[in-house]
This record gives sequence, C-alpha cells and structure tokens, in this order.
Amino acid sequence: FFLLPFPFPLFLCNYVYDHNTNHKITSIMPLMHKHVAILVVSICCALITSTLATAVEDEDKHAAPADDDDDDKLMKMNDDKLMMMNTTTTICHTGFLIDMFCWDMPGHIAIDGAPLETEPEKHTVHCMRDIPVCRQNGFAILKPSTTNSTYEIAYSFDSAGNEQTLELVDTSKKVDNYTVTVCGTAFDMGAAVFFDDAPILNITNMTEVS
Repeated sequence: FFLLPFPFPLFLCNYVYDHNTNHKITSIMPLMHKHVAILVVSICCALITSTLATAVEDEDKHAAPADDDDDDKLMKMNDDKLMMMNTTTTICHTGFLIDMFCWDMPGHIAIDGAPLETEPEKHTVHCMRDIPVCRQNGFAILKPSTTNSTYEIAYSFDSAGNEQTLELVDTSKKVDNYTVTVCGTAFDMGAAVFFDDAPILNITNMTEVS
C-alpha cells in the first residue's frame, strides 16, 4: 500500500441507498475494491518492466561472445586475402597491343581513329610509338570479350613491361595489326592488382607476332 497511499477517510466512503428503507447507507467497500485493482495493475507493470530489463541484460551478455567470434572470422578472411595476394601465377598471352592513352579515349577510339574495342587491328604502330602521350602512358594487351564480339583488356603492363614494349615497337617494321605474345607473372585473379579493370602483368618476355 505504500506505492499507492489511500486518500483521506472522507474519500473512502461511497454512498448507496437501501431501497427497502429508502435510507442512505455509507459503504467503503466499492472504493476500496477500485484502489486495490489499481494497486494490482501497478505491481504487475513494475514486475513486467523488471522482467524485460533482466531479459535485455541477459541478451547482451550472450551477444558479447558472438561479437568476438565475428572479429575472429574477419581476421581469418583478411589473412586469406593476404595469402591470395602473395600467390603468383605464370601466364602467357597473345593479343593486340594497345596504348592506355588511346584506350581511355571516348568510345575507345584511338588518336589515329582506330576503334580499339571492335577493330584493334587498325591501331597503327606509329600511334603507339611516335606520339608522346601514347608512349608515356603505358601499354596493355587485349583479349576477345566473353559476352559479345568486342575486345577488352586482358592485362596491363608493369613499368618493366612498358619499357620492353617501347624497345619492341621502336624496331618494328609493321604498320598496324600489331600483336604480341607476352609471358610473365600476375597476381591471382581473385586478388589481383587492377588497372582499368585488368590485372597487371609483370612481364618477363615479349615477342612480336609476325
């Protein structure tokens, strides 16, 4: 009762009539019943609130180990990625040679007008060799797309590969339709270093295809 103090005795009374004697009779029972009901509801609400608070605390305690497990899984995933990045694969590939400056032109239309994405054979050696911005921006080798009849970059070259490319084109007698075979190492495809959506090839050998 200390949670819900009763009002003064005057307000505990409720007046009813005796229909037989037509006298007003004082009764405190109905009002007491009302206060008791309110008290019971208050106690129930307090118990429910306490129970919910305890449940939340228990849930937090059980959730803490799960967070540690998630951290362990994330660390393992990062370790796996590092292992992949340290894995190299030796490959050889034959395809059309292009310079990155021309490839990055709107619509992949080279400075010499060759549509590199559809007709890379029209790209001239003069464009790749004699135009300064083409010489200075690196090279790549193409491959046929697996989804349509266009071409896409198979590998872009590292700095050593770009130097080998310049040595090759500087002595070439070809005019266009320039294809090469390159061999080297590339990071695993799942964790390759990418340039223009293509893995970088660390070239060990490059030859001109006749």
